[in-house]
Amino acid sequence: MKSTRIFVGVLAVLMLLGQVVYATGQAENKVVIKYADFHATSTILWQGVERFKELVEKNSNGEIEVQIFPAGQLGGQRELLESVKNGTIQMTYGNSPMLSNYVTEFALLDLPYMFTDYDHIERVVFGDVGLLLNDRLIKKAGIRILNWNQLGFRDMMTREIKIEKLADFKGVKFRSPEAFAYISMFNALGAVPTPLPWTEVYEAMRTRIVDGMETIPEGMTSSKGYEVSKYVILTNHINTVETPVINEVFYQGLSNEHKKIITDSLAEVARWQNQAQIDANKAAYTELEQKGITFIKIDRAPLIKSCEQVWAEFARKVPESELLITMINSLR
Repeated sequence: MKSTRIFVGVLAVLMLLGQVVYATGQAENKVVIKYADFHATSTILWQGVERFKELVEKNSNGEIEVQIFPAGQLGGQRELLESVKNGTIQMTYGNSPMLSNYVTEFALLDLPYMFTDYDHIERVVFGDVGLLLNDRLIKKAGIRILNWNQLGFRDMMTREIKIEKLADFKGVKFRSPEAFAYISMFNALGAVPTPLPWTEVYEAMRTRIVDGMETIPEGMTSSKGYEVSKYVILTNHINTVETPVINEVFYQGLSNEHKKIITDSLAEVARWQNQAQIDANKAAYTELEQKGITFIKIDRAPLIKSCEQVWAEFARKVPESELLITMINSLR
C-alpha cells in the first residue's frame, strides 16, 4: 500500500514536470512580434494593427504573440523605422516620405499630382514598381514591405490664413514631413516648409510655430486639427500610401507557415482597411464642416504647373527615376 502511494506520488511529480517542460517549450518556441505605431488610437491604421494582432494570434493558435504599442509610445515614425532596421522592434508602418530616406526612389510615390485615382495607385504599388522598390529597400535597409494601405488624397489646413490662389501660399509656414517631395512642393508653391514629426503637429499649430499643415481628411479630425484651424484648402496634392514593414532578418527566420499567416492576415486587414479609410475620409469632411471649418475649392491647375519643377528636381537628383515615372504614367 505504501509502495502504491509512493508510485502515485512519483507519477504525479513526473506529470507535473512534464507539464512544466511542455509549457517551457511552448514559451521558448513562441514567436514574439513587437509592432509599434505612431498613429493615434482613433485612426483606421491603428485599428488595422489591432485586427492584425487578433488574426495572427488566432490563426497561429498562439504560436505568434503580437505586442502592440500605439500613438508614438516608442517614438515617431523615423525612430520606429530605425528600430525595425536595427531589430529592436519587428514591425511598424512605413510611408514613402520616411522610406525615401533609405531608398530615394520612394519619393516618387509622393511627388505632387503623381496619381489620378485609387485604382491607379493599386496598379503601381502591387505591380513591377512596388516590387522594385521593395527589393531595393530590403537590400539597402534590411526592411521588407508586407502590404500596402491607401490613406487617401491629402489637403491643406490653415490656422487663420485664407488661401484661395497660388499667390496666397507665399511665406505661409506649413508643417512638412521630413522628406524631399513635401519640402520641395512647399518651396515650389512659395510656402515655407517646417519639417516636424506628426506627433508634434497639434502643438505647433496651437503655438503658431506653423501656420498650417497638410494631411488626409481623417488625419485632420483624429489630430483635432479643427481646434486650431479655420480653413481646409482642397488641394488633393498627394495620395499617401502606408505600408506595414518588418525587419528582414527576423522575417527570414520565420517558418514558411508563420510567414503565410502574417502575410495572409495583412492582406485581410488591407481589404477592410482601404475601404474603411475611404469611408473615414468622407465622414471626416462632414465632421470638419460640423466643427465650423470653411472649405476652399482652389484652382489646382496653377499648383500643378508650379510643382513641375519638383519633378524636374527629382529627376536631376535621381536619374534612374525617369524610367519609374514612365512606368507609373503607363498605368494611368
